Amino acid sequence: MTTAQKQRPTRPAETHLTQAVTPDIQAPTEATAADSPNPSADWNQTFERLTELPNQVSNLAGQYRSQLKLMAALVAALVVMRLALAVLDAINGIPLMQPLLELVGLGYLGWFAIQHLLTANSRQELSQTLNGWKTQFLGR
Repeated sequence: MTTAQKQRPTRPAETHLTQAVTPDIQAPTEATAADSPNPSADWNQTFERLTELPNQVSNLAGQYRSQLKLMAALVAALVVMRLALAVLDAINGIPLMQPLLELVGLGYLGWFAIQHLLTANSRQELSQTLNGWKTQFLGR
């Protein structure tokens, strides 16, 4: 029994509860000189580890360079997509802006169709231009 339990009288049920609830706590012992004979050796070891840290990080980066590039590209793509969506939401919030942009798109579609799709010669030129871009891009 602890000293706190000796000072006040307890009932049998209460003794059982206090024993179950009260954990055995021991005071931490103080570190003595025998535990670490040379405190400066601990500091030297810590300092050596900290000086080796940049080399270890650069070695890890060298090993996983392609994976790091891929992760950076994915994070950059995610950030760009979020920014683009934020800009589009802001534009959509402006009254009459969405119908105006749809009207501009329809106007450009009409102009493109008239310029490039009405005559057979212009369709052939467009087809040749697109095939040239495809061969440049795909290398075929």
